[in-house]
Amino acid sequence: MTTPSFSIYAELLINIRQISVLASLDTPCDSSTKIKLSDDGQQFSLFHNGQVNSLELPGKCFPNFRLQAPLLGSKELSWRLPWVGQKAMDLDPLNPEIPWSAKFMNSSKELSCRACGEIILQRGSIKTWKDLPSEDWAEMMDLWHCHKPNDDEEQCNPSNYADHPEPDDRTTSSKSTLIDRAYGANSRFFAQPGIGLIDIMNFLLTEADCKNIRIEKSKCKACPVSCLCCQVELGYFDFDFLGIKLWKWRLQYIDSSTFSINLSNSLPTKLPRTVLKSINDRQSKPSAQIFISSKILSKMASHLSSKFVLTPIISTQNPRCLLLWIFGTSLRFSCSKSTRTTPALYDRPAIRVFWKVILSDMGSKVRDSTGIEEIMLPIDIVIEIEKTLEENSLILPPSSRKYQEWSVGLLERYEE
Repeated sequence: MTTPSFSIYAELLINIRQISVLASLDTPCDSSTKIKLSDDGQQFSLFHNGQVNSLELPGKCFPNFRLQAPLLGSKELSWRLPWVGQKAMDLDPLNPEIPWSAKFMNSSKELSCRACGEIILQRGSIKTWKDLPSEDWAEMMDLWHCHKPNDDEEQCNPSNYADHPEPDDRTTSSKSTLIDRAYGANSRFFAQPGIGLIDIMNFLLTEADCKNIRIEKSKCKACPVSCLCCQVELGYFDFDFLGIKLWKWRLQYIDSSTFSINLSNSLPTKLPRTVLKSINDRQSKPSAQIFISSKILSKMASHLSSKFVLTPIISTQNPRCLLLWIFGTSLRFSCSKSTRTTPALYDRPAIRVFWKVILSDMGSKVRDSTGIEEIMLPIDIVIEIEKTLEENSLILPPSSRKYQEWSVGLLERYEE
């Protein structure tokens, strides 16, 4: 079947309860150009020059909605369709699902190097997984206790996250007790054997729980940790936390529990590793953009900021930073166009990003600006996010790819 020479892009605008449909034609719209909406209001079809392109919409619209006739002579066509769905107030765009959170992880999961497949965290090494609180948690706790000194301390018990020692002396001052219970801003979480601590972008583990890794000696606070097999950098040893922080985007997981439950009657108990690795490939190794978008949304919720600068952790010659301006945190999109690395996508959650590259001298000025938050990342991930934004912009209609001096792209969001 011949691939249509024109494309359709649609996005669900939850806040205004509409589905925006944009079509980019290779030749001007003429009398052969027709449009059709499926009986269930879920599929949009465009006919042009003897070709047809159909797109599953990112939401359902009214089936009997009357579409406006295409504008003759135009190469870009647009429609707004009314969305039939849950109330916008039921959706929280700034409370995103976290990829690979504690509720998702279990003792049957095994983490391996994404580059070569070497096992980094063996199945059963971690007995308990716990989510770390927000990076601003300690500061917020100090503020909370400043205004609520007499409230029941159990209301915000941090033991729901990582383990903290109870104070032995019950007669200690209130301030000391709060510090002992890790309520203060000087509190720290530490890696613990058999316990996996999780934040948005990292796993915090002890060195003893990991295998096939090499820790490079360094005078800095963060010693690089690499895969013993392929030498890819997996994370770093953090002396503040007395443990190894592994970047999630460098890993993939293998979960035998689901596979063994579903297929235990037809396959041997010991399954080939290659078979296990093929299960739920997309869930097992999300791209870096998934983790970065989750980090951005978390910071938006805590700092009420919409501008971010992605800065390389280690300065290099002529380092490139990315300045991001976030619009549309709750959109869902579908597109019929395939790019070099991205197939046609249907009903995917994303955030709209206005972005531009800035060099280090400009980056320092931007970081000092009020209302702009910094996210430190490895230089290769900063470059990967730039390439992802460039790639994702190609699915947008040409007229939607630029806004003044800003480029426009999409970053996909995580969704379970």
